[in-house]
Amino acid sequence: MHLPAHLWYNRDMKLQIISCNPCNEPLPMPEEEVEQRLTISSCGQVWFAARSFRQHQAGQGTIWFRHVGIGRWKAEHIINCFAGYLIKDYRATWCDGGDWSAVITDDEGRRIFARGQLRGGVTYRRADLSQLIRRIVPIRDMWVFDAATGPDYAGITAIQGFVRKWQQAFREGRPEIAGGSIDFGAACLACGFNMDDGAEFARRCRSGDPGKCADLEVLGAGIYSRWHQVIREHGDLMRGENREWFMAALEHLGELAGERSRDRLQKGVI
Repeated sequence: MHLPAHLWYNRDMKLQIISCNPCNEPLPMPEEEVEQRLTISSCGQVWFAARSFRQHQAGQGTIWFRHVGIGRWKAEHIINCFAGYLIKDYRATWCDGGDWSAVITDDEGRRIFARGQLRGGVTYRRADLSQLIRRIVPIRDMWVFDAATGPDYAGITAIQGFVRKWQQAFREGRPEIAGGSIDFGAACLACGFNMDDGAEFARRCRSGDPGKCADLEVLGAGIYSRWHQVIREHGDLMRGENREWFMAALEHLGELAGERSRDRLQKGVI
């Protein structure tokens, strides 16, 4: 799909995702949840509503509704990743089972539509966008693009695996055991981290100490951006100050991921 430049670069955008579970025979019970609407504004606000089968048929009403703020930086990252998916990987699909539809709208009301099966596979640069959205938006039981409800609902396991793999590489000073220094960036991409040249990490953690960063997404972006800076300057990840910084950052990233898993289990947001 060709995505018009006004949507790709416009700072005031909105992404709405409608996820519908199958409504074939046997028909759902009238109060069974069959539709979810997730709206993310680039200003950082998120609205979520779920409908029962009866409400879905009538086209009005909600079972439950949530409104949360996630901040502009995170909201824009989600919208930009989905726009990137539309440009690089999107293929329209349709089936009789569960499906999703999405629309990106700019501040002048211009729109781009997409639709697909509620079976996952919506990725941008190897990052699973359902998991990325669930990781960032603190709302439980969101279907997004795959309707998954398993224990790795938000993809935290992938981040923990990334941490373990690269901790060993830095500890031994052997990047080749994890695929090489260039593959570190690819691994950050697969985790869905935002490469913003360290802007948000610098704003939120002025000391530059990764151990002081309390936000998993911000620390992930800081790690990815630091890698990019080192590679761009032809530096060595595995020596001196760089090695110490990455080891401390990975250790704290693992701690934040562990805390996120425990917190979600305690609150039933898994």
